[in-house]
Amino acid sequence: MQSDERKIMTPTKESVDINYISIPVTKSMVDLVLRLKKPKQLEELSTSFHDGYLELSGIAIKNRLKIKFNIKLKPINTKNRKVFFEILEFKPMNFDWLNKMIFNIPPIITYEEMIIIDLNEIRKIKSIPYGTINKLEIKDNLIWCQVSL
Repeated sequence: MQSDERKIMTPTKESVDINYISIPVTKSMVDLVLRLKKPKQLEELSTSFHDGYLELSGIAIKNRLKIKFNIKLKPINTKNRKVFFEILEFKPMNFDWLNKMIFNIPPIITYEEMIIIDLNEIRKIKSIPYGTINKLEIKDNLIWCQVSL
């Protein structure tokens, strides 16, 4: 009789273990938020997704000097709905003043020794009133966010 009870409990228990929803975030969603929040010192800011990392490119303006940049960011951790990134590659150079200029787009992007992107600024994520991002994966030209329920 116990084995029958286990068979009944197993499917229920397995269905309870899956308590997240996967949400795809597209390049256009990220570009829209960046375009709306972009500071005046940045031009032509755009993103692209590659397997395992996010790429930001654009032009930073300082003292009328235009500096093209290209940055590759790898997600390393999540907390609540924020994602922490490490810099894989920074062209032309990784200057602290340039980091602060590019990554100071509150509330979506902040720079505090590492890059923090608040995905709650994206409407599709914000529409879910509760839950945190447990896992993030960049693949197939999408950012896949697993939001716990």
